[in-house]
Amino acid sequence: KCEVHNWMEAHAVVTDHPFFQVTPEDGTFKLDRVPAGTYKLEAWHPHLGMAKTAEVKVELLDNNHKVAKSFNLPECIPGWQELVWDGTTDSGQVTVDSTYKIRITATDKALNTSIDQSLMVALDTTPPEIANIANAGVFSPNGDGALDTDTISFTLADNLADSIFTAVGVFNKNDAEILELISDNLSPNPYSLTPNIFWDGKLESGITAGDGEYRYKITAADPAGNIAAGFASVLVDTAPPVISAVTTLPKDQVSFLDTSGKFVLSFYVSEPADLKAAFYDSNA
Repeated sequence: KCEVHNWMEAHAVVTDHPFFQVTPEDGTFKLDRVPAGTYKLEAWHPHLGMAKTAEVKVELLDNNHKVAKSFNLPECIPGWQELVWDGTTDSGQVTVDSTYKIRITATDKALNTSIDQSLMVALDTTPPEIANIANAGVFSPNGDGALDTDTISFTLADNLADSIFTAVGVFNKNDAEILELISDNLSPNPYSLTPNIFWDGKLESGITAGDGEYRYKITAADPAGNIAAGFASVLVDTAPPVISAVTTLPKDQVSFLDTSGKFVLSFYVSEPADLKAAFYDSNA
C-alpha cells in the first residue's frame, strides 16, 4: 500500500502452478493447457480473500412436513447456485399435485449452519375445468328488442390456483377469431357461474355479423401453464321467415268449404319457425 497515496494498493497471490488468471470486470476467465484430470477451482478476491465453500442442503416438504425430495450440494462456493427439480421424489416416484415448501440450509467447514431460508412452490399438472356452458344458441341482433344479444355462462374450477386467466372469443365457420369478448383473470368457483358474458352480434368494427353459425371458444390457463378449452355454438339470424305460394283448396273458392266440409290452406315457409294462423271475418 502506498504511504503517500492511501487509495493506492497492490496485491500478490503466490501459487505453485501456472494455471491462474486475473479476471476483467465481467468476471470471465480462461485457463489454457490444463492437463487432463480432476481439479478443485478456487477464487480469490482482494477484500474477501479465498472463497469459502459450504455444504448446501435443499429439501422439499409436503403438506405433512415430510421431506419429499432432497438435494445435497457439497463444496458450494459463494455465488448464485441453481438446481432443477423434475417433479419426482427421492424414490423416483412422481409427486402429486400440491403445494410444497422448499427449505434451504448451508453449513460451512466450521460447522456453522445458516438460518433456514424457505419459500413455497406449487406442483400443478392438472388443467382447469370448464363446465356447465350455457347460452341461448340462437339470437337476432337486429335491434327489434327481441333476442338482440346472446349470453354465455360457465363454471370454472381448478385444483390449486385461485386465479385463472380466461379468454372468450367468437369464431366463424373457418375457425378464425372475429371478436374477443373477455380476456381477464377470473376466480375459479365450482359452485357458482362466472359473470355472464354477452355478445351483441357486432364485430370489432361495429358492423353486425352476418347470419350464420358461429362458435364461442373458452380458454382457461392456470399459473402453471395448464390449459383447458370449452366450446358452444350460436346461430345469428336477423332475417324473418318468408311465407310464399299461399293457395287454397278448392282453388279460388275461398268462401265455400269443399264437399268434405274442409277448407285447405297451403303455403311455403323458408325456415323452421313457430307458425300462427288465424281466420278473420269481413270486419278483420
